[in-house]
Amino acid sequence: MTKPVRWRFLADLPAAYNPSTRPGGDADTHWGRTWTLERDDGKRAEVEIETSNAAIDAYLAGTLPMTARRAIQTEGRSALDDRLGEAKLPSRVHITAGGVRRR
Repeated sequence: MTKPVRWRFLADLPAAYNPSTRPGGDADTHWGRTWTLERDDGKRAEVEIETSNAAIDAYLAGTLPMTARRAIQTEGRSALDDRLGEAKLPSRVHITAGGVRRR
C-alpha cells in the first residue's frame, strides 16, 4: 500500500511581492505572497497567492466571503491547507471579491 503524499510549508512566513510589477502582471493587483512547500518525497513547489484590490476593498467593507477573508488574514496559507494531501498543488491562487480561485 502506498503512503499518501503530504505537503508541508518550509517557512512560517511567505515571501512578499507586487504582482503588478511582474511581466504580464495584473495592474489591479498589488498584494502577492509566495509560499514554498515540500512534499514527503522531496519535491518542492512554489504557490503564488495574489489578492485583488477589489478583494481588499470588500475585506474592509466586511462583504468578503469568509474563506477569502481568512485567506487574507493568514497571508494565503489557509487557501492551501485543504490541499496539502493532494499530489499536485495549484501554481497560483487568486483572492477576489467573490472568494478564493485556484489556477
